[in-house]
Amino acid sequence: GSLTTLPVEVAAPVAVQGSLVFFTRNEGGAFDLNADGGAADFHVLHRYDADSERIDNATFNGGTTLHVQDGFAGFHVVESDQGQDLNGDGDRADRVFVALDLRSDQTRIPGITGAFFVNPSVPLGGESKAFLLTRSEQGVDRNGDGDTNDSVALFYEPRSERVLDTSVALPVHSFVQAGPWIGVAVAEWQQ
Repeated sequence: GSLTTLPVEVAAPVAVQGSLVFFTRNEGGAFDLNADGGAADFHVLHRYDADSERIDNATFNGGTTLHVQDGFAGFHVVESDQGQDLNGDGDRADRVFVALDLRSDQTRIPGITGAFFVNPSVPLGGESKAFLLTRSEQGVDRNGDGDTNDSVALFYEPRSERVLDTSVALPVHSFVQAGPWIGVAVAEWQQ
């Protein structure tokens, strides 16, 4: 291993995956790092590649929790922090999931709002091609139990842009994984 000092001021380290280091920068009133017309954002996401010694600005404010799956960095941002409607629903009030292709730098916004990682501290294993998320029902009974107040698990595969809504309500935000198998705790009364 070696020690590398970045030539920019880091607000917060976010994640490390192989030779990639994800971190945020504070605009500090001096720079508009995400082109939202202001210079007051605290957590504009950046990526440092130790192999190429290159720093890239992802231009999203937020992304303080990030997982890497199948060559994509997945994170959540709040639309109002970006100054734009990211999911096309006509407002800037949503928390939106974003996937950044680490090879092409293309951004994928699958329209998943109000979602969180099932476990923010632990991503799925390296063989997984999807992000495991949970989202509130947002006024729609997503698991058929007659109410609209559950957090329901879903998978998002950014390469195929497929969203799989499991219809399974999760009372706790944790999972176990053995190879391709993923286990989650459920409460029967929530299903």
